[in-house]
Amino acid sequence: NTQLVSFFYVLIGLLGWHSLTLIFWIFGLKNQTSYPVIYMFLDKLSPKNIVEKNAFEIYLDEFKRNDTWRVGLIIHRAWLFGLLGSLLALLLLFLFKNYAFVWQSTLLSDHHFEQILSVFATIPNLFGIAVPDKIYPLTAKIASELAILMMVSVVIYGIIPRLSAYAYCFFKAKSTFSIDKNLFYYQNLLKQFNTQIVDADDFMADDIKIPTKAQVSTGIKVVGTLEHTAQDNWYWSGAGSHIKNIGMIDDQADLDNAIHLANTTKAQLYLGISPKLLPDRGVLRKFDTLLHGVHYGLVVEFIGEGDHHQSWQQALVARGVPEVRH
Repeated sequence: NTQLVSFFYVLIGLLGWHSLTLIFWIFGLKNQTSYPVIYMFLDKLSPKNIVEKNAFEIYLDEFKRNDTWRVGLIIHRAWLFGLLGSLLALLLLFLFKNYAFVWQSTLLSDHHFEQILSVFATIPNLFGIAVPDKIYPLTAKIASELAILMMVSVVIYGIIPRLSAYAYCFFKAKSTFSIDKNLFYYQNLLKQFNTQIVDADDFMADDIKIPTKAQVSTGIKVVGTLEHTAQDNWYWSGAGSHIKNIGMIDDQADLDNAIHLANTTKAQLYLGISPKLLPDRGVLRKFDTLLHGVHYGLVVEFIGEGDHHQSWQQALVARGVPEVRH
């Protein structure tokens, strides 16, 4: 039995939304925006293992610098799979079933459809694709030519433009990818994978830089601890009495509150850090947020003992942050 199908209805269904989204993406390149939903999802995927977490943080940091092109890669890849699947489905349908094309319309006549078909077939004609001049009477030859034109149109007007957009995003993302190996968290990752045999003299204490001694403000200070709790009055007794203790600073709300309070009260931020806390990329991102957010200075006091005291000192030296020593 012959099956009836509307030629332009199928093409609009396959290429209409594709074309609109591609046009929106092209114009959207002028106003690049962030993708908070994607970052919320990626944060949930953060590994627990320290080495894997460091590697993941490096990738996430680089993703944020190239998110327009990397998100574009994901979107265009998905569309390519969808269009290729549609092309394969059309090929299988036309191979194993007999279809007759119809052109019914309330507003358009057969002559209008022939004009639209001639415009639509302009580019396929350049590649030698046969296009019928008349749609009636619908012979087997004309139906075959229209079926080939439909599949070729999916390739020319759908797959090729989407593949071009994908290739553009691929090369832009690749050309802008760079990692600063001097960053603390990257150096820390390299050290954990380094299998080179070294002499003990390579790590002489004289080569280890320590932060400068902090000048603690005699005025108001906002006191808090980074990602851990501490006993009351943990801070140096010589820090003075004008203290606003806000406790543990962990999530984004805590960071915003600490910065707002320090700036509105014109206070120095007195931050307690446990050496047990690994200064990985996520922790250093919070620390840098505080450092760049406060206007009246930040000093650090280490609380207790831990394995990462030297790593934290290196991070402080790199950022020019003084340490409270008493």
